[in-house]
Amino acid sequence: MIERIEGLPLVIDGHIDSLQSCEVEMRDFLEESEKGHVDLPRAKRGGLGGMFASIYLRPTQVETNALGYAMKYFDDLLRLVDRSDGDMELIRTADQLDSAIDRGTFAMIPHIEGAEAISRSLKELRVLYEAGLRSVGVVHARPNMFGQGVPIPRRPDMIHGVPASTHAWGLRNGRELPYPTAGLTDLGRELVYECQQLGIAVDASHLTPQGFWDVAKESTRPFLCTHSSVKAICDHPRNLDDDQLRAVADADAVVGINFFVCFLRPDKQRDPDTPIELVLQHIDYVVQLIGDGHVAIGTDFDGANMPDSVSDASKMIDVVRGMRDQLGYSDDRLERICNGNWRRVLRAAWN
Repeated sequence: MIERIEGLPLVIDGHIDSLQSCEVEMRDFLEESEKGHVDLPRAKRGGLGGMFASIYLRPTQVETNALGYAMKYFDDLLRLVDRSDGDMELIRTADQLDSAIDRGTFAMIPHIEGAEAISRSLKELRVLYEAGLRSVGVVHARPNMFGQGVPIPRRPDMIHGVPASTHAWGLRNGRELPYPTAGLTDLGRELVYECQQLGIAVDASHLTPQGFWDVAKESTRPFLCTHSSVKAICDHPRNLDDDQLRAVADADAVVGINFFVCFLRPDKQRDPDTPIELVLQHIDYVVQLIGDGHVAIGTDFDGANMPDSVSDASKMIDVVRGMRDQLGYSDDRLERICNGNWRRVLRAAWN
């Protein structure tokens, strides 16, 4: 059971990479660790009540057996929930999500980050849906048959060691290709359609700007930007500009603010000495631009460099306190940002 701290609402985090992090760091999500950012004890201590459990595949896993590795991580998630003795619940419906958050049972929402496990036939989608998949990120920071991902710069003017105007895409011969501008492919549009027919939420994070607009155009249900931040504060290609944020509001969608330091900082540096006030600034910018019904939390815990001020899940409560004390947000606004917006949009996105 997760208790509310100081009467503050529990947080649903739109993107956490603990499934792979726990495997790599050889730790158990159910036991407290000094490694990584999230485990159940630290989540409870920080007022984290649920998360999109991301199934992310390393490039070598994609190249060898994408579906097999995705199924492996899905099985890890199912077994983890089973071992929790009722402290955690796999979420398949909006009613389940509401009930879990209200009861203080940790909510696990299965999510795939990068749709490489899905073949051209899309037939894996139905099977994964029946297993519990409820959110699909079309791409990660690479292209696939469904769309084009945004490369992650190592420094403001460089991407993986080459100028931002070009990118080698990891080719060993170093042949430079133009910086990506393409969006969804025709098959990507089919993927969006099939996901929405089944009741799987579509995540536009990691897509190029054109890919974002393609998802917005193709969507008949609210879509998600599970872990993106504000371009007006940090001019990073992974962040959303004002027009994109307005499109989020027009679709009754939600953006989860990403805590990755180079998505927060105006200088785009991977500097952990990043104050919590910068996290709050990104949240408040969205509130002021499009309203408090379209912003949530999507930290990228266990998958990115976090600020020392929010070094792990136990510090999430400090973000909520900051919204209350520094931004002066009302109880109703806090409830919407912490979990209500995810709950509303997922209810609309799922069957």
